[in-house]
Amino acid sequence: MKVRREFLQVVVGMVLPLALGIGFVLRSCGPACRSCGSACLDEQLKVQEMAGLRFEVVYTNCDTLAKGEAVRVYVEKDTSKKTWLGRPKNERSLLFWYDPGGKASIEIPSITLPSPSTILISVPEVSSIAYQNAKWHEMSVKYDVGRVVQ
Repeated sequence: MKVRREFLQVVVGMVLPLALGIGFVLRSCGPACRSCGSACLDEQLKVQEMAGLRFEVVYTNCDTLAKGEAVRVYVEKDTSKKTWLGRPKNERSLLFWYDPGGKASIEIPSITLPSPSTILISVPEVSSIAYQNAKWHEMSVKYDVGRVVQ
């Protein structure tokens, strides 16, 4: 009985801190994060406004257990809506998320509106694609990815 209790204390003492540490890393820079923790830096690469839409391209660089990079493209309607505190209302939506592949210079995606109902996002090269949204509001979203390099 005493041996079991000591064994349980040792296991809990070793496993619990490890699980909490892994949980922190996944929470701070996991695939679902929009703004990562202190180990990650967000850099706004481009803001583009056209036809009443506002596009934002954000580069995220994370240095935790392994280096992680991501480029995300967001869109929102360009309105002057404000919250009750007078701050701009942020209703941006994620359209595209990819890994640029650790290149020295990041290829900034090109964003165009070939028609009033279509958004086209073009990038010459990516390492991997994490997310692509095919539709936003009543608009279709098309992608022109030159090549995916592993």
